[in-house]
Amino acid sequence: MTGDANRPKALALVSGGLDSSLAVRVLLEQGVPVTALHFVSVFSGGQTADGRLRARAVADELGVPLVVRDATPAMLEFVPKPRFGWGKHLNPCLDCHSFQIAVAMQMLEETGASFVATGEVLGQRPMSQNRESLGRVSKASAPNGLLLRPLSALALDPTIPEEKGWVDRSRLLGISGRSRSEQNALAEKWGLKEHGAPAGGCLLTDPQFAWKLQDLLNWEYSDGDPLDAGDVHLLKIGRHFRLDSGSRVVVGRNEGENAKVLSLARPGDWVFVAAAGSSPETLLRSAGDASAEDTVAAARLTARFSKHRGLDKVEIIARPVRAAGEEGVWRASASEERRLAVAPADEELVRSRAIRRSGT
Repeated sequence: MTGDANRPKALALVSGGLDSSLAVRVLLEQGVPVTALHFVSVFSGGQTADGRLRARAVADELGVPLVVRDATPAMLEFVPKPRFGWGKHLNPCLDCHSFQIAVAMQMLEETGASFVATGEVLGQRPMSQNRESLGRVSKASAPNGLLLRPLSALALDPTIPEEKGWVDRSRLLGISGRSRSEQNALAEKWGLKEHGAPAGGCLLTDPQFAWKLQDLLNWEYSDGDPLDAGDVHLLKIGRHFRLDSGSRVVVGRNEGENAKVLSLARPGDWVFVAAAGSSPETLLRSAGDASAEDTVAAARLTARFSKHRGLDKVEIIARPVRAAGEEGVWRASASEERRLAVAPADEELVRSRAIRRSGT
């Protein structure tokens, strides 16, 4: 399947999922040279069981080079207020596709490619891949006509790569609809195994993550400012609670999360831990100075999820985050610590303040 060195090359967006893998394979089947392009961001998942980047495993399986670009700065800008709106959760798929394709178009000369290919399938996703949505993405990011969707090409209007003979339109596919039977059959035929689950690499499609992100936007980003990457990373760990004042409490669930909670603290935060140990690290983040009520609530939540939850009173150490430590990481100030003896939070406090979808 080695392509002709003189033949126009494709720059193909590869997510790590099956559809983009198949799109590359369809092009390789007719000898088109392909370079894979993958975007990572603070919202990415998409790793294999051994910790490799899923897109890297896919590219290796297909035998094509992979270029990786960071989409985080752009996504932090458009996720809070996407031009084309959100999907079922907080996934701005049209904005994301448009951004990725536009960047790919800018990279054609750099990569020596002549056109961009994607794994989009007409009708696969009712909101982001219907005919109108595909047209809007093309108009926004590829008005030059150099965008090819190999899996659904026969169900769409011919593109410049087809019209100029860079690819053989008759050997492209016409898949449409939500059934994945054709894709699964092709994967079996070609022995493709490294792809992940559909949409499995994007946290914005995860209902629990989206719920916490929506809460964050409502309370801490109501003015529409770009998201802070640290805030997004914090959403990935711990138990999250929103107090009546609007302050947020994040309770680490294990040793690894405790370390991450501390690494994501910033000036103005408070951190809490049980004086006797065997405790989560808890972060209290307030819009201004933490109130006495918020401090007590955070201390009670710390006690509740410590190994001392069965006691009537638990001594909790609270420290404000003040000083910058190594590599600019902010540290809690031991010299300003407070000690509070509190009753562990009851079920009502936990239930009513937890940031989670109802019934979960």
